[in-house]
Amino acid sequence: MLALTHNDVIQFLHEQPSLNELHFWVNLFAHANKFLEIWSIIIGESVCRLGPAKFSMHQFRNRNKFVGRSTTATKFTDAQIHSNLANIGAKDIYKRQSEDGSMDVFVVFDSEISYKNAVTKSVWMHDTNLKFSPQTQMLPTNQSSNKNNNNRNKRSSRSPSRSHQIKISDNTFAVLDNINDLEDNATTATNCIPLGHRGSISNRVISPDENNPQHS
Repeated sequence: MLALTHNDVIQFLHEQPSLNELHFWVNLFAHANKFLEIWSIIIGESVCRLGPAKFSMHQFRNRNKFVGRSTTATKFTDAQIHSNLANIGAKDIYKRQSEDGSMDVFVVFDSEISYKNAVTKSVWMHDTNLKFSPQTQMLPTNQSSNKNNNNRNKRSSRSPSRSHQIKISDNTFAVLDNINDLEDNATTATNCIPLGHRGSISNRVISPDENNPQHS
């Protein structure tokens, strides 16, 4: 995380909502925007999801739009897969056990193009062909293009100005060990307004723990 920011940009909250979540605040919007592009980070040999603290489990799962499955990638750790496949659009890695007891590796890709390349071509890690099988139905090229244009038009037609409250919450992020512990419609934090400022809205960009700074 520090590689994306200056040393004094990230502040960890003194009060964390659970053992499976690490919440931190980014005090510059320019740097906060960088974190919006990151869906997961490597911690040791594991990969943990990263997103805005106001995200619900449903919103985290909505990122899993283009997913490929591999049975041969199980010999590698999640961290190894993430590091090796990041250059072809891999954004998140997770594993699931099948009914027969075998383990499957699922890779979340950033776009339909990255996803199509992974499932239609050979992707290798060292001497292992990952043999991705599609988990997402791909639309014909013309339908996909029309759908993307429609989505862009919908987004542009409903772009209300953000309130100060949303600005505050947008600067608070969460690293999650397991999103299955989250409720479908509940934010990751107990309140989407940062700690120390619940019930008050300011015109300036404020820190959740402004009186007790703890910079990384």
